Amino acid sequence: MSSEIPHWNAFQFVIICVYTCFLSFVQSPSGGLSVVAVYISLLVLAVPAVFVQLKLGGYLQTSMLSMFTKFFPIWKGCPVCLSVCLSVCLSVCLSVCLSVWEEDYLWGKCDKVQHMARKDEMCSLSKPDRFVTLDLIARRPEELFYLREFLQMSDSIEDMGGFPHWRFNELAHKAEMSLMPVTLAIVWVLVALVVGFGARLCGWVLFLLGPAAVGCLLTVLGYGFHHLDTEQAVIYLKNLYVFKDSDDEHILTIWTKNFKFLTYTFPLWSAICCTMGKLCGRSRKLRNL
Repeated sequence: MSSEIPHWNAFQFVIICVYTCFLSFVQSPSGGLSVVAVYISLLVLAVPAVFVQLKLGGYLQTSMLSMFTKFFPIWKGCPVCLSVCLSVCLSVCLSVCLSVWEEDYLWGKCDKVQHMARKDEMCSLSKPDRFVTLDLIARRPEELFYLREFLQMSDSIEDMGGFPHWRFNELAHKAEMSLMPVTLAIVWVLVALVVGFGARLCGWVLFLLGPAAVGCLLTVLGYGFHHLDTEQAVIYLKNLYVFKDSDDEHILTIWTKNFKFLTYTFPLWSAICCTMGKLCGRSRKLRNL
C-alpha cells in the first residue's frame, strides 16, 4: 500500500483530534489499523461498559464497593483494589509518565531550547550557544512556555512542527491578564464547594462541567480550523497517521495491543464510574450528560 495518505477532510480531522491524538502523543499509532482498532473498541466495548456503571450507580445510589458487597460478596475485594489503583494512578503515574516517556509533545521536538535576547523564542537542533544558561537548556519547551505564559512573557508556541500555531485571542490580550491563574482559581473554587457542601453538589458540578467541556472542545477545534495551515498540517499528519500494511505484527496482535491501550486510558472498570453515577442521581438527562 502506498505510504502516502489522502487529504484529510474536516470530519476526519475532528475524529483525530478528539481521541486518536493518543494522550498528547504519549503513544503514536503504528498505522491506520491501530486507529480503527481503538475506535471500534471504544464504541463497542468501552462506552457501553461505562454507561452501565453510571446507570447502576445512579439507580442503586451506591458505590462500586457497596455494589460488589451486595451482589458479589466474595468479590468485594476487587473494588477495594480498583480504588487503591485509581488513587495511585492519579497521584503518581501522571508525573512518572511525563518524566519517562520518550515521545515528544505536540509543541516541541528539540532537545535544546535557546532563548535569544529579544522577544522571539527559537527552538533549535543545532549546538546551543555558549552564553545560554544551563537552566534554560535543561528545561523542556512546554515547561518554558507555561512559565513564560504564566508570567505574561509569551503569548504563543512559535515552533509547532507544522501543526496549528495556537495563539490566545485579542480579547485576552486586551484584558492584560494571564488566563492560567484564573482557570486554576475556578478549579479550586469548585473543589471548595464540593468539600464544603457535600458530595451531592458534585453531581451539579458535573452537570455544568459536562457541557462546558464539550463547549471548550468545540471552541478549540473551531479556533484550530480557522488558523490551520493546511499544507503543513497534512505533512504533519503523514508523519503519524500513515495507512500502511503491518508486516511486523499480526492483525490480532495489533487489536490486542490497542485494546490494552484503551483500557489503560479509558476508565472501563474503575471505582470512579459508579461513584459518578451515584453523585449524579437517578435523573436520566443528568446521567446521559
